[in-house]
Amino acid sequence: GNGNTTSSSSETISDKDAHILRSITATPSTQEVGGNVNITVDVADNIGVSEVYVNIIYPDSSSTNTSITSNVVGYTYYLNQVYNQYGTHYYFIWADDGSSNFVTSSTNSFEIGDFSPPTISNVQITTSSPLDTDPSFGWINIACQVTDNVEVTQVYLNITNPDGSW
Repeated sequence: GNGNTTSSSSETISDKDAHILRSITATPSTQEVGGNVNITVDVADNIGVSEVYVNIIYPDSSSTNTSITSNVVGYTYYLNQVYNQYGTHYYFIWADDGSSNFVTSSTNSFEIGDFSPPTISNVQITTSSPLDTDPSFGWINIACQVTDNVEVTQVYLNITNPDGSW
């Protein structure tokens, strides 16, 4: 019948480890205006992830802070969206574990612009009949269709003469 009784004690265990952010990318890093860019980040934490945000600073200095907490596959969080503002877009990732442990990534960037040249098609040449070089009664009409994914601002017609001048 021997026994021993000790006093009880309790210890509080808390999460003091911040997240680790890895593989932060914007794909593609240069994109046509109106095209999608997918920003991804791998977030690792020994306890769990509570919130993940992408903060984007646009070329006009405006910004958005978008939660991507529910956009996750495995440990990879993502934001896939269209951008219509020309220029360099800066972004950083912010993550929190719910125990006041948060981490902010360094600032990264991607470029939005008009990188595709216009397309010239349907070139047509029409002449007077009879064709004559005297402008009072002979003429040549050259027409074409020019398209671009954004806009066409100027179209030029360069004519090279038989003597090499233009």
